[in-house]
This record gives sequence, C-alpha cells and structure tokens, in this order.
Amino acid sequence: LCDWSSDVCSSDLVFLAECSKPSIGLGIEIGIAMQANKRIVAVAEKEASVSRMLQGITYQDFSFHRYTSIDEVVQLMEELV
Repeated sequence: LCDWSSDVCSSDLVFLAECSKPSIGLGIEIGIAMQANKRIVAVAEKEASVSRMLQGITYQDFSFHRYTSIDEVVQLMEELV
C-alpha cells in the first residue's frame, strides 16, 4: 500500500485530496505529493470537520475548497486543469 500511494502521489499532475473524513493516510499522501512538487487540490463537504493541520498547509501549490455537491468539485477541477 505504501509503495502504491507513493507511486500514485508522485505520478499525477494534480493530486485531488477528498478531506471530508479524517484519515492519517491522506495526510501522508499529501506529504508525498508535496515532496514530489505536485499541485494539490483538497476538497471537503461544506459541513465537514477538517483538521487544523490540513487547513494550515502553506505549500504554495496547495488549495483547499469546500463543496456542497460533487458537481462543484468537477467544475473546480475543470477550471484548474
């Protein structure tokens, strides 16, 4: 699993992180993507409780967005890519 995550996080042009549910593994994957200098787009449902650690990331190619429907995520990705 760790090798798979590392390969996926370092090979994508944009790493999309769905952050609506707490996950230690997601934080690790975001770190791998940062080390690989990837653009990271984090999204979470509007009412989801998202960790302060995640909201405090200062990596220059990281952005965090809230959504109410999956269509908003699709539109966001179309605009960013």
